[in-house]
Amino acid sequence: MSPWKIATFSFSILLACGTAAPSSRAQEAPPACSELGELQCMESADCTLLLDDEAEGGYRCREAVPPCETGFKQGSDSAEACTAKAGCVFQPGRCYCRPDVVCICGGGPPPSCVAAETAEPSQG
Repeated sequence: MSPWKIATFSFSILLACGTAAPSSRAQEAPPACSELGELQCMESADCTLLLDDEAEGGYRCREAVPPCETGFKQGSDSAEACTAKAGCVFQPGRCYCRPDVVCICGGGPPPSCVAAETAEPSQG
C-alpha cells in the first residue's frame, strides 16, 4: 500500500472517530427545586414556591404537581394561563412580596395555580 493511501486511510479514521466521539461537555441536569432560590423557583415551570413557616425565609420550593402546577410559572404567568387548564383555578396570593421588591405587606402565600377542589375560598 502506498504512503498516500495509508495517510488518507488514517485521516479518514481520525475524522470518523472524532465525529463519533461523545461530546466532552455533557448536558448537566437542572438543579433540584429544593436547591432553587425564591425568584428562581417562581420562574420555573417545573417547581412551585410554597409558604412554609418551618423553612428558612418562610418559603419552600418543591417539584410542581400535575396538572395545575406543572408548566405554570408563578412569577410571570397570568391567571389566564392557569385557568386555561381544565379544572384549575388561579389564586393570586395574599400579601406576598418578592425578595427583589420593597412592599408594605409581605410573608403571605405566593400566587399559585391549583386544582379547583383544593382551592382555598376567595377572600372578599
